[in-house]
Amino acid sequence: MINLIPPTAKKQITKEYWVRVISVWLFAVSVAGLLVAISLLPVYVLVTSQVGTYASSAKEVAAKVADYDLSASALTMAKRQSALLVELQQLEQFSSLMAAIDDLQGSMIIINDYEFLRAGMAVESVEVKGIADTREALVEFRDNLSALPEVKDVKLPISDLAKDKDIGFTLSVNLNTDNK
Repeated sequence: MINLIPPTAKKQITKEYWVRVISVWLFAVSVAGLLVAISLLPVYVLVTSQVGTYASSAKEVAAKVADYDLSASALTMAKRQSALLVELQQLEQFSSLMAAIDDLQGSMIIINDYEFLRAGMAVESVEVKGIADTREALVEFRDNLSALPEVKDVKLPISDLAKDKDIGFTLSVNLNTDNK
């Protein structure tokens, strides 16, 4: 029967046949693609939501790390400061030394000035300036200073003993720094 169709019509029928076959196959492929896309949609939604969750978690962790870095530097600074405070607490204070010297001055000695010299963190020497009523009071004050346990030696210039009354003096008091 196919032989009875004229050749021009046969060409047209063959062309229409292949158009229908290709159309059906394209429709089948598109339906299959649509089904695959619909079946993958929940996976896509799950993956994008998990990525968002992990991204926010990463931001929180980065913020915590930054806070930790800030805390670590603050703790390091606090540790250095506390070590310095402990070291300073072990040093003899100016005020306790001044109080000990003031207790020894008596009524015949007037102290006008103190000058403290440090060697590193410790007080190495003290220069005491003042006025003594008599030479004997000045020598007694020097001897009392020498008797203090924290004092190594006391230097009194001989020129300060030249006058008999109202003697201006400058004592150089060297302290024991080896026992601290």
